[in-house]
Amino acid sequence: MSSTISDRHTFSHFGGGGEADLDARPEEYKAFAIDDQVRPTNALIDFWLANGDQRAISYNHLYDVAWNRSEGLELTFSDHKVVIRGHGLEGLYRGLKRHRIVYVWEAAKQEAIAASEGQPVVTRIEIQPRTLPTDIRFPSEPA
Repeated sequence: MSSTISDRHTFSHFGGGGEADLDARPEEYKAFAIDDQVRPTNALIDFWLANGDQRAISYNHLYDVAWNRSEGLELTFSDHKVVIRGHGLEGLYRGLKRHRIVYVWEAAKQEAIAASEGQPVVTRIEIQPRTLPTDIRFPSEPA
């Protein structure tokens, strides 16, 4: 097994079946997967919730990634805000900045408990519609 977190979470296009593997859910929990190549411009990022629900949002709509070590990650998409909580998420942050994350997987309680020391774990994914202010006026508009 690889010795770095990045190596343990990286997909390779050249080993083990190519791109078809990118959409397959691994048998063992991994908080996220990093594609070893830059994702295509039309790529989506998958969010897998602990209850089995899934949501995919286009990287084209990702405008901001903020990481606060005590609060987690906040992703701002054009129409959504995604909050990701957990620990060991530095690799996830770096991968998101480079559009290389294939999926983010919210752990069920038993997966979080079984995770080995130092292994990244996503404990919560919240996907919310992004609300925009309604009182925006352009300088040329009357008040």
